[in-house]
Amino acid sequence: MNLAGIANSAIQSILPNRQVTLKSYVGFTINEYSERRPCYVSTTIKAQVQELKSTELSYAEKMGIQGQLRAIYVHSPFSITANMQGESGGDLVYVDGVDWLVITLTEAYPDYSKGIVQRQSSIQDAYTIDSFLMDDDGNFLTQDNGALIII
Repeated sequence: MNLAGIANSAIQSILPNRQVTLKSYVGFTINEYSERRPCYVSTTIKAQVQELKSTELSYAEKMGIQGQLRAIYVHSPFSITANMQGESGGDLVYVDGVDWLVITLTEAYPDYSKGIVQRQSSIQDAYTIDSFLMDDDGNFLTQDNGALIII
């Protein structure tokens, strides 16, 4: 039984799902200055963005996470992933002209994910890739019609 789906259907009249862009972290490229820049693959999905519950705010405070935080509920086969310790990436969710970094997952199931996201002031020198290939050394190659786009 998909309880998350049933609950989501029940609250659609109060808080409808929104179209958001999920930017899934796929690695990084090296620019002409030998700096690492994250790469993302973009997908449009439906999600709900809500204020955090008091327990989630308390968790964020204990973890030393500061800034504007929200909870995101993704009801689709696309899951969200958090910014892992020691890695330079993490998924971004683009909502109403603002990028939000997924900083932790609180629930993860095959057709439902919930995470805490943090508003990003700007994401500079990041790349969105519509389609990509990797060479034998792990470098990203773009196809002729899928050039890297600076966001």
